[in-house]
Amino acid sequence: MVNRRVRAATLAAATAGSAVLALLAPTAGAASAATAATVTAAAPAKAVRVLYTCSSPRNPQPEDHYLDITVTAPRFVERGDDIALAVSLRTVDPPLRNVPARDIKAQVDIAVGGAGRGTVQATGLTNTEPVEAGKQALLTEGRATVEAQRAGTHTFRAGQRVLVQTSGYAVDCVAKGASPVAARTTVRR
Repeated sequence: MVNRRVRAATLAAATAGSAVLALLAPTAGAASAATAATVTAAAPAKAVRVLYTCSSPRNPQPEDHYLDITVTAPRFVERGDDIALAVSLRTVDPPLRNVPARDIKAQVDIAVGGAGRGTVQATGLTNTEPVEAGKQALLTEGRATVEAQRAGTHTFRAGQRVLVQTSGYAVDCVAKGASPVAARTTVRR
C-alpha cells in the first residue's frame, strides 16, 4: 500500500506539468530506498497523431478525424509493481460550438506491447477548461494501470477505440491502422 502511494505521488509530480493532448468534434510492505529509486520521473511525453474513423447518432456517416494522444509512463518500475499511465487527448478538428468545462468525457484504449501484452482502457479523460468553438479541445486526467509482470521494455500505443460522450451525444472512433509507440517503461527484475 505504501509503495503504491509513493509511486502514485511520484508519477503525479512528474506528470503535473507535462504536455498533454486532445480529443475529437498494493504492493504490501514499507517503501524502501531501492523501491523509491525505481520510481523515476516519467519520460518526456510526446503526442502521437492517430487517424480514426468516427461516427455518432448526429453524424452516422463515418468521418475521418485525427486525434493527438499523449501517454505518460514512468521510465522504470520493478517487476510486480503497477505501471501508472497518464493519458491525454487533443482534437485536431475543433468543435463547432462552445463546450462547457467537464462536458466532454472520453475513454481511450491503450495497446501494451514489447514485454507486455494486451489492452487497457484509460478512463476519466475530460476537458477541465471550457472549449471555445473553433479551438482544439484538450482532454486530460486519463488514467490506466498495467501490472508489470515481465521484465523488459513495455511499450504503449493508442489502441483501436476512443469513445467520447458529451451532454449532447456520443462519438465512437475506430483507428485506421496501428499508431506509433507513445511511451515506454523498463521493468526491472
